[in-house]
Amino acid sequence: MSTRFYFVDQTSAPASPAVDAGWENTASLFRRTLYHGKGHRAPGTPTPVTPTITTGVTEDAIAIQMVSQPIPPQEITGTVSLVTICSENDALLECTMAVVIRVVSNDGSVVRGTLYSNFNIDTEFTLNASPSTRIVNAQAVTPVTTLPGDRIVVEVGAHAEAPTATTTIRIYTGRGALPDCPLTSGDTNIYNPWVEFSQDLFKSMPTNYLKPRPFKPGNAR
Repeated sequence: MSTRFYFVDQTSAPASPAVDAGWENTASLFRRTLYHGKGHRAPGTPTPVTPTITTGVTEDAIAIQMVSQPIPPQEITGTVSLVTICSENDALLECTMAVVIRVVSNDGSVVRGTLYSNFNIDTEFTLNASPSTRIVNAQAVTPVTTLPGDRIVVEVGAHAEAPTATTTIRIYTGRGALPDCPLTSGDTNIYNPWVEFSQDLFKSMPTNYLKPRPFKPGNAR
């Protein structure tokens, strides 16, 4: 059984870890909850985060950092897949998706390890008029052993190749009573983004752990 998390835009992150050192541009960082379970959906439509990319600089710009609820202690292995919706406002930007997935301590101060990191994924973003999906397709994770109370952190942004003018990108977080995005690059439906581990991360959850519950705005922990 796999574990799927959703990019929820209504709730603040339960911790604020330092971003991965691979991000050169962190000016537009947006922190929210990485929520486990179908109950995350609420009225509305998915929301874009819009970082500004620096003129003439090749850089990796983070858009969103999603932090999960605590997970049980275990060794995380297997694969990870991810899909979100992306776009850019200028074709000269030549942005591709960048993703870092880590395990951190409960308060976010200690990094247990990096499960997956790639700063140049899939093809160039489409223009803002026609946003479309970009994906991570069943990539092997680097095994990480977690401790009680640890959290998953997913960071998503863009790799830009020295744009000739200051410009922006869009990375969407999820909202709305909509289907999940398909794990298909280039899909133009504005559905719910997600990240999925092939492993059941909650299989060994002790009875004293907080279990996932249907989402309501403000219930992040």
